[in-house]
Amino acid sequence: MKHLFEYDSILHNYNYLISEEELKRLRSANQEWRKELKEGDMVDAIIDENGSRCSGWSQARIDQVNGDTLHLEFIFDIKTVDRYLDRWSVEIAQYESKTKELFEWKQTVQVGTLVDAHDKTVWNKSTVLDVKEQ
Repeated sequence: MKHLFEYDSILHNYNYLISEEELKRLRSANQEWRKELKEGDMVDAIIDENGSRCSGWSQARIDQVNGDTLHLEFIFDIKTVDRYLDRWSVEIAQYESKTKELFEWKQTVQVGTLVDAHDKTVWNKSTVLDVKEQ
């Protein structure tokens, strides 16, 4: 019997709008890797930039684990995008399954590379003027 305020049910049904049937499917369809996630592990996850239309996949380190709730630290992005996600969320994928090509491409960016850039309101064709190592 599910309780009205059972944490797992609330998180999936309301925050992520995942039906119980879909949740059962996700948990049984080659998703064993999710059960093993622990602090320090890397995952691919969706960045949520406060309603920005620039959300997308990035790499994150699991900073904390509390039951099925993971605190993700996006180590290559600004601190404000760090977030909490459920280990069964569709916004988490195995490390480099969504980001490998992107992060390989980022290593090739140099002065003069043409890119699309977003300034929080509009996309622009842009040219890289400087590259700084972090």
